[in-house]
Amino acid sequence: MATLASMAYFAHHAVSGNRGIVAKRAYEAEMKALEADLKKVKAERTALEKRVAALRPTQVERDMLDQLARERLGYMHPDERVLEKQ
Repeated sequence: MATLASMAYFAHHAVSGNRGIVAKRAYEAEMKALEADLKKVKAERTALEKRVAALRPTQVERDMLDQLARERLGYMHPDERVLEKQ
Protein backbone atom coordinates (compact mmCIF):
# COMPACT_ATOMS: atom_id res chain seq x y z
CA MET A 1 0.00 0.00 0.00
CA ALA A 2 2.81 2.42 0.89
CA THR A 3 4.56 1.57 -2.38
CA LEU A 4 1.43 2.36 -4.36
CA ALA A 5 0.96 5.66 -2.52
CA SER A 6 4.57 6.70 -3.10
CA MET A 7 4.34 5.76 -6.79
CA ALA A 8 1.16 7.83 -7.13
CA TYR A 9 2.85 10.75 -5.36
CA PHE A 10 5.87 10.71 -7.67
CA ALA A 11 3.73 10.18 -10.78
CA HIS A 12 1.58 13.17 -9.88
CA HIS A 13 4.63 15.42 -9.43
CA ALA A 14 6.24 14.09 -12.61
CA VAL A 15 3.25 15.32 -14.56
CA SER A 16 2.14 18.50 -12.79
CA GLY A 17 5.05 19.50 -10.55
CA ASN A 18 7.35 22.50 -10.96
CA ARG A 19 9.56 20.48 -13.30
CA GLY A 20 6.93 18.14 -14.66
CA ILE A 21 5.64 17.54 -18.15
CA VAL A 22 3.07 20.36 -17.98
CA ALA A 23 5.71 22.86 -16.82
CA LYS A 24 8.08 21.72 -19.58
CA ARG A 25 5.45 22.45 -22.23
CA ALA A 26 4.83 25.89 -20.75
CA TYR A 27 8.58 26.61 -20.77
CA GLU A 28 8.86 25.49 -24.38
CA ALA A 29 5.98 27.75 -25.44
CA GLU A 30 7.54 30.69 -23.60
CA MET A 31 10.89 29.95 -25.22
CA LYS A 32 9.32 29.99 -28.70
CA ALA A 33 7.74 33.37 -27.99
CA LEU A 34 11.02 34.77 -26.68
CA GLU A 35 12.93 33.46 -29.71
CA ALA A 36 10.42 35.20 -32.00
CA ASP A 37 10.92 38.43 -30.04
CA LEU A 38 14.68 38.02 -30.29
CA LYS A 39 14.47 37.58 -34.06
CA LYS A 40 12.38 40.75 -34.33
CA VAL A 41 14.79 42.75 -32.16
CA LYS A 42 17.77 41.54 -34.18
CA ALA A 43 16.08 42.68 -37.39
CA GLU A 44 15.38 46.10 -35.86
CA ARG A 45 18.98 46.35 -34.70
CA THR A 46 20.28 45.51 -38.19
CA ALA A 47 18.06 48.21 -39.70
CA LEU A 48 19.27 50.76 -37.14
CA GLU A 49 22.90 49.82 -37.74
CA LYS A 50 22.41 50.46 -41.45
CA ARG A 51 20.92 53.89 -40.73
CA VAL A 52 23.77 54.75 -38.37
CA ALA A 53 26.34 53.60 -40.91
CA ALA A 54 24.76 55.92 -43.47
CA LEU A 55 25.35 58.89 -41.14
CA ARG A 56 29.03 58.35 -40.40
CA PRO A 57 31.00 61.59 -40.80
CA THR A 58 33.46 60.02 -43.24
CA GLN A 59 30.78 58.83 -45.64
CA VAL A 60 27.46 60.64 -45.32
CA GLU A 61 24.85 59.49 -47.80
CA ARG A 62 23.28 62.54 -49.38
CA ASP A 63 19.83 60.98 -49.57
CA MET A 64 19.82 60.13 -45.86
CA LEU A 65 21.04 63.60 -44.93
CA ASP A 66 18.38 65.18 -47.15
CA GLN A 67 15.65 63.02 -45.64
CA LEU A 68 16.67 63.82 -42.06
CA ALA A 69 16.93 67.54 -42.76
CA ARG A 70 13.45 67.57 -44.26
CA GLU A 71 11.94 65.58 -41.38
CA ARG A 72 13.61 67.44 -38.53
CA LEU A 73 13.84 70.97 -39.91
CA GLY A 74 10.74 71.02 -42.07
CA TYR A 75 12.60 72.04 -45.25
CA MET A 76 11.14 71.36 -48.67
CA HIS A 77 11.56 72.52 -52.25
CA PRO A 78 9.06 75.02 -53.70
CA ASP A 79 7.69 72.45 -56.18
CA GLU A 80 7.10 69.74 -53.55
CA ARG A 81 3.83 68.88 -51.84
CA VAL A 82 3.43 67.72 -48.27
CA LEU A 83 1.21 64.71 -47.54
CA GLU A 84 0.29 64.32 -43.88
CA LYS A 85 -0.28 60.96 -42.28
CA GLN A 86 -3.68 60.46 -40.70
